[in-house]
Amino acid sequence: MGTLGQNVPPMLLDLAHKCSWVAHDGCALANSDGAAENLPNSQSVMSDLENDPHPENEEYNVFPSSGSTLFFEEPSTKVTSMCSLSNMLFLGTNHGTVTQYILEECEMNETTFSYVELLARTISDSDVVRMDACTELRLLTLLSSNILFVCDAEQLEMVNFFPTCRGVSTFQLQPDGVQSAKLCLTFHTRFIQIYRITPTNASLIFEHKLTVLPSSLCVGENFLCFATEGRYTSLNLHTKATTDLFSYDLQQNSKPFLAPVANDEFLISGPGSLGVIVDANGTSHRPPLQLSPNVLSVFVWKEYVFSLTDEFFTIHSIFNQKQLQTVLLPNATAGCFSSRNPHLVFVAYISKASGLVDILSIGPERWDRFARKLILAGCLQQAKQLLQREQQHVEDIFQAQPASSKNEQNVFTTRSRRVSGLVGFYHFEQGDFQHAGLFFERSLMDIRELLCRYDNLLPNGFAFAPHWFYNLSCQKPADNDSNNIRRVAELCLSHSINTKGQPNLAANATWTVRYEQFLFSFLQKHHKSKFTEKYMHLLETALVKLYLKLLRRGRNPQLTELLLSSNRLIPRLSWDSEKSEAEQRGLDLVSLISSLVHIDVDDLTAYLEQSSEHHALSLIYQWQGNVAGALSIWQKLAYGELVDVNFPGVDFYVAVLSWLASPNAEPIKLWSVTENEQQDTASSPHISEPSVYTELIWQHLCQSLEPERPKEIAEKILLALPYLPGDDYNLQWDDILPDESCSQTTTDVSLAPSQCLTPTHILRRLIPQYVDLGIKYLHHLIYVHHDVTPRYHTLLAQIYLDVLTGKIRDEPSAANSKARSIQLRRDFCHLLRHSDNYSVSKLLEGVRQCDAPNEFAYELAILLGKNDQHHDALEILVNQLSDLPAALCYCLSYMNEDKACVTGGNSVKWVPQYTYSQKWKALQLASNEHPLDHDVIERAPEVFTILVELCFKRRTEAEYEEVAMNLLNSPNIPLQFSKVLSIIPADIQLSQVNGFLQRAFHSVISIKAASQIHFGLAKSCARLSAMGASSQVCPKLVVEKSTKCCRCHQEIVAYGPDNPFAWLVQRKQFAHVHCL
Repeated sequence: MGTLGQNVPPMLLDLAHKCSWVAHDGCALANSDGAAENLPNSQSVMSDLENDPHPENEEYNVFPSSGSTLFFEEPSTKVTSMCSLSNMLFLGTNHGTVTQYILEECEMNETTFSYVELLARTISDSDVVRMDACTELRLLTLLSSNILFVCDAEQLEMVNFFPTCRGVSTFQLQPDGVQSAKLCLTFHTRFIQIYRITPTNASLIFEHKLTVLPSSLCVGENFLCFATEGRYTSLNLHTKATTDLFSYDLQQNSKPFLAPVANDEFLISGPGSLGVIVDANGTSHRPPLQLSPNVLSVFVWKEYVFSLTDEFFTIHSIFNQKQLQTVLLPNATAGCFSSRNPHLVFVAYISKASGLVDILSIGPERWDRFARKLILAGCLQQAKQLLQREQQHVEDIFQAQPASSKNEQNVFTTRSRRVSGLVGFYHFEQGDFQHAGLFFERSLMDIRELLCRYDNLLPNGFAFAPHWFYNLSCQKPADNDSNNIRRVAELCLSHSINTKGQPNLAANATWTVRYEQFLFSFLQKHHKSKFTEKYMHLLETALVKLYLKLLRRGRNPQLTELLLSSNRLIPRLSWDSEKSEAEQRGLDLVSLISSLVHIDVDDLTAYLEQSSEHHALSLIYQWQGNVAGALSIWQKLAYGELVDVNFPGVDFYVAVLSWLASPNAEPIKLWSVTENEQQDTASSPHISEPSVYTELIWQHLCQSLEPERPKEIAEKILLALPYLPGDDYNLQWDDILPDESCSQTTTDVSLAPSQCLTPTHILRRLIPQYVDLGIKYLHHLIYVHHDVTPRYHTLLAQIYLDVLTGKIRDEPSAANSKARSIQLRRDFCHLLRHSDNYSVSKLLEGVRQCDAPNEFAYELAILLGKNDQHHDALEILVNQLSDLPAALCYCLSYMNEDKACVTGGNSVKWVPQYTYSQKWKALQLASNEHPLDHDVIERAPEVFTILVELCFKRRTEAEYEEVAMNLLNSPNIPLQFSKVLSIIPADIQLSQVNGFLQRAFHSVISIKAASQIHFGLAKSCARLSAMGASSQVCPKLVVEKSTKCCRCHQEIVAYGPDNPFAWLVQRKQFAHVHCL
């Protein structure tokens, strides 16, 4: 509920008119300290206003209750009487209940009062018609059902020194000194009694019987005034004589009022709603006051009359009979005046919105509003003095009551911050940005108050009404309209007016830049401040908008460490050593957006699209959860469909896909990837569960395989995807794609979304349409991720074979077909030789079914060797191909992994270009850098024996006989000596095989000696074991009926003879199993 005052204090209004030209024209504005110049009388007048609390100089406002206060839940409950005592408010209802509330003044966006219910007592079943309180004695008197109760105000318990009085028609409790009070009672028997009450007792000091029954009364020092049957009468307390004072219209004034004005002088209701002041003799020495009809309560303070009706609250001056204040009320039902603050009034009314009882308070404007009027008048120094005085007042309260002054401190803090914000806007409109920023920081104000003064910084359609307190454009201090707040465009225009009264466009543009730079720096500084946290999304959006605006105006705003965050995703772009200005600004824009996480995406999208900052827009999409939108823009940038100089390149797009494919989203680190580094960077860690973005990444992978798009990006995506082990999606080569007509371009409907990026599903998409990519992907799985899944090894070997035989068409052109075939053949042989995870039988069948099986003789030899058909393998190499170097390498592979022979790949050449001397030189090496497993080593004597045998069969050729003899006599070649002896030709001289015979003899001797040693050791161990067994005598286990459990001390057979028990051998004790 807003202020509805109709009368502005005349002294303040006069001063405002005198100073208004200072506030608005700015010609004689304040100096750096804020003191107004050219106002010789303003300071003295202001001092008079500050020190004069009379109603002439104060504007009264209405303060509603806080929104969380609920007085009564039942609509039928009405307030029939009210009373205030210190910080307590008492409400009497029509149900005979008295409720005690603790009230506190609160300050948020406006001044309110909070009411906290403490106690409630039901004293009768009818209306509580009257309540009165005494601050000095902390007493509360209640009248209900003609029964008077005197209670302790804090506990609502009856006092023990004053009895409950029945038959009471009305009463009055009035202070009489520091520690006493007068209680005047009127009974239905027309008796009047006056008691003097102290903290411990009550004594009757006056008693008299009247001829009529009073309806209301008021006690003075020597006289008592009462109203009855249309007349006011005074009673002399000494002589007990009565005097008729005044008559009133009983029909028009159903509730006559009485209020003490001075000693034995009373305010009574006269005809025509007049307030007449009379003495005890009925003489009026002052002019009457025109009051409103239907007065609920009247209070007199000094020379002022405060009256409360069901429609108005008014203040009248007794001295000049003027109505000083008028406040409209919403159908009041009861009211009371504060006992500790005569300027504060509490009013009960029925809320139209809820239909329930609500309370509002009326009092003088708070000091912050008065300070606002001083600032509007240009008197900053006086406003500063007022602030200092209020601060000293709060400090005094804290020193006196440190435990109960928290609320006063909070209220002062809120109001002082509001005043600081107003001073900040004062300097802001004057263009003094240094002082404006300082006071804005002190105020901790709503940041929207500042943003709304700029064009297009708040989102379109954003509903925000600026607080009227910060309005500096009103014509008079009482104006609280917030619709005419001056905006930055108007301020810049006013600052740019030249001496001729015409706006200067260049000056206007300069001031616009100054205002925007100030706000950008202020928002950047307070990006993480507490008072901006609530509206962080508006602040961050405004930061980006201001940055773009300043860029368009040719400025380059500097980003500070307070804004930039190192733990955000900031792409490391590969810029040249000397960056252009445009590139640097683009980099700063990316850095700015990378450090913000609360941006309003919808509102900012239009700005970024207008500036063609597609990469920055993608970053915003990603951090706001719109990953699909971000990837869509990055994809267009990678393929050149959109242009953005700030886009880091294809590697950034691939890195984002790789990061999204991993289950843990860690910040992406970009680098300049070279061709040699690609394999290392693509080696992603193995993950056990798929990412939530699996389907999205699959879509981008499929789109990269579209025919019109280059396949280099698709290859990078494939090699950057993380490895998903444990793929149980059954795959056979025949099940993938028998031909190109059924190429899989969509997701398999039988798969869960999380299985889209499994190797099996990816291979179904690649083969046979993109065989080269499929080979590279399988090669990556096997040689980089070390996948040992048999179906992948078999599939890669089968693809090699089908490509070489022409069953599958490869992508490379015919010009490179020969070199391509040689490379594929080398890779095929390398896989066959070094992998133990493919199906040998399946590949053997495939090679044998080729149209030209001799073409793959080397591959067939390797496969036969894998199938332990070493004789057939060497038969092909020695007899069919006559390739001794290949045969030697074959045998050496079962003895030692020499790099020169068996490493494979580009260094392995399963072609007969190697000379015998090279292979023999390799044979003499005894390197143990690549030892084979035990099973392979055991095969070495067999394969070398077979090679010797085949060479002797072709001994007619000198080269083969030389190889056979060298193998026999070489000390490093393992052989099956007994078998070799049987195949040595008879015409060989013993001297020719002397080395072999020596090795054979030593071998036999060694084997015999080793067997005898093993036998001796086994015999000795058996003998020792037998001796140990015979020396150990097992103790006897004797269980009797008297044997007891060592734990429960019950007989061991207490639970039956079949109950299990345990024998503790070391202790030689028994125990039940369940006891253990």
